Amino acid sequence: MGLLADYRASLKPLDVEEPVDVFVHRPVGYVIARLALRTPVTPNQITVASMVLGLGAGVAMAARFPHHEVVAGAGLLISASLDCADGMLARMRRSFSEIGRMLDGVADLVSLVFALTGGIWFMCLRWASEPRWLAVILLGSAITIQSSRVHTMAYDHYKNLFLRLTVPGSKDGDDVRALREGFDRARAAAPIGLVKRVAYAVYFDYLEAGRRFFRRYDPDTTIHYDALPPYSPENAAIVRRHCLRPMKLQGALFGVGSLMFGLEVSYALGLPEAYLVFRLVVLNAIFWLVLRPMQRRASREALREIGFDPTAAASAAPTALGGPS
Repeated sequence: MGLLADYRASLKPLDVEEPVDVFVHRPVGYVIARLALRTPVTPNQITVASMVLGLGAGVAMAARFPHHEVVAGAGLLISASLDCADGMLARMRRSFSEIGRMLDGVADLVSLVFALTGGIWFMCLRWASEPRWLAVILLGSAITIQSSRVHTMAYDHYKNLFLRLTVPGSKDGDDVRALREGFDRARAAAPIGLVKRVAYAVYFDYLEAGRRFFRRYDPDTTIHYDALPPYSPENAAIVRRHCLRPMKLQGALFGVGSLMFGLEVSYALGLPEAYLVFRLVVLNAIFWLVLRPMQRRASREALREIGFDPTAAASAAPTALGGPS
């Protein structure tokens, strides 16, 4: 297999890949994964390294030393590339695990929290002498953080749904009921370590937030992936016809890779305020005014045409996910 073909094989289907990942983060991640392939390094260790780099990038952005903004941007670039490398290495080795998926989500959260905190601190120091503008920046930052969480949550959900229905054998995304049952069985069988308990707790909270959000944002979709009909070429063609266009828009603008790339560039240039305005105004306008009606129509038509009833699937599910205790 040639190098380019090998790289393509390490990717997710291009219908759901974020363009910025394909052309920026994943090429670097592919090199890292190839170097790690014949070593004892595990995907989870790469995930932890990604988290540490994200933490360090946030600290660098908040610090005051020559060219700290460039160091922060470069740190985020490497962190995002490592975040791609862990999944690519897992696909190369065909070694996937539930805890690995959850740890990857926790690493994304930690990296983003520290990266955003560093950027907010940087802006606060810059505007400290202008109390009114400082208040605007803090309020805008709080709204942007919450809206960005919603953006990436939506991308992850529609990506998982699209893959489940268009790729034979896909298990992308965790069905909330199956995950809860699996956790209960594992807890009954043996004590669960601290790291795994934390990963489960964060992931359950994420899934519960998603359940509440999609009930309002798109009641015609479903988060109960295991209730979906099995793959068939006919269903795949229907879903692609209705959902490919909004899926491409989701991937181009609203995934974690796109969010990280914006932080990388704006931090390296010392202009986090510009990116704050872009996400707060431009991306939110696209997300709510353009993507939402497009996505709701696509969900409704695609699931209706394949004969799936989201209301029936939801009624069979627990009213809340609960979490590890």
